Amino acid sequence: MSPSDTLLAGYCRGMVESFVRYSTTKFYRCGYSNQRICEEKRCSKTDWYSVAKEISSIASLKSVEDLNGDNRTDVEDILIQGCN
Repeated sequence: MSPSDTLLAGYCRGMVESFVRYSTTKFYRCGYSNQRICEEKRCSKTDWYSVAKEISSIASLKSVEDLNGDNRTDVEDILIQGCN
């Protein structure tokens, strides 16, 4: 592997690891008049490798749904799909 391939692989691993570790819980207002804070688990997996393996099986960007509700397909949607 070239140095740039190694750097890219490390960056990808870091992105997946950070998402699994820090962004797996989504907090939002809920309940009557939105007075409570609820949490939703966004990632069912706990290790970066299984998420990366799932992401690698995605056939094309067109098969990725808008899972974070921002009306566009982005890296977060890919990470969430890899988590499920």
